Amino acid sequence: MYITELTLNNDATVSGTVKGKKTGYHALNAKKAYFPNNDNYINKLEDKHPNLEITNHEVLSESQTSNGFSESYNVDLEFDNPDVNLLYLNPFIAKFFTTNPFKLQERSYPIDFGYADTYFYTLKLKFDPEVYEVSEAPKGVNLAIPNSKGSISYSSAVKENQVQLMFKIRFNDALYPPEYYPYLKEMMNKVVDIQTNSLILFKKK
Repeated sequence: MYITELTLNNDATVSGTVKGKKTGYHALNAKKAYFPNNDNYINKLEDKHPNLEITNHEVLSESQTSNGFSESYNVDLEFDNPDVNLLYLNPFIAKFFTTNPFKLQERSYPIDFGYADTYFYTLKLKFDPEVYEVSEAPKGVNLAIPNSKGSISYSSAVKENQVQLMFKIRFNDALYPPEYYPYLKEMMNKVVDIQTNSLILFKKK
């Protein structure tokens, strides 16, 4: 789960905070990556996002044996070309999947996730309505695979001075029979696509 709150500043920079919480094997993997070398962990986060700087990174999980992995950090982001009228902002500071793990055309054996899983991301982006307006917000998506075995929900709401996004991925089973492979593959294609689309803002002055 990630909760992101950002501000688009009048000088065309973005600043804000990200709070994340992981459980289960996601928490275990995060601890293995963080505790041996936390500087390397932060550098890898920054490497995923060009022009992003992370500061004040804090981990609330004090040891590798604590339950879960919770973190928070400040972010500062610059655009490649801040002087243009249209600014393209990828709203996903944290991404769950950057590629589709399902690359085969067909699969004859079960898909084992280990256990049922849910991913959740929210964004609140504030801006000065006298300086910016939303030119194009991401389109909503609702997708479900048969028998309620999994789903995607993605929505956006634009107000006068802010944009709110909500993204939720659910895998309701731990183990899927091979006939569900095409549905899972399509679902993951959509997940990757959603996380690459930009929020477009128009700079009035």
